[in-house]
Amino acid sequence: GYLNAHPPGRSLLDAMGPWPTYLGVGCGILAVTWAGMTWPWERLRRRRSAS
Repeated sequence: GYLNAHPPGRSLLDAMGPWPTYLGVGCGILAVTWAGMTWPWERLRRRRSAS
């Protein structure tokens, strides 16, 4: 799988560095994406609860 080695051919993993660096980069990308997706709702929830 993708956790043990790069797939044959070019992929997005090539831009993320060698193994195991791309695991950390992938986790970082996931965390930033998740925060960006949930931030508007959390902000709205906090604004409503402060009122």
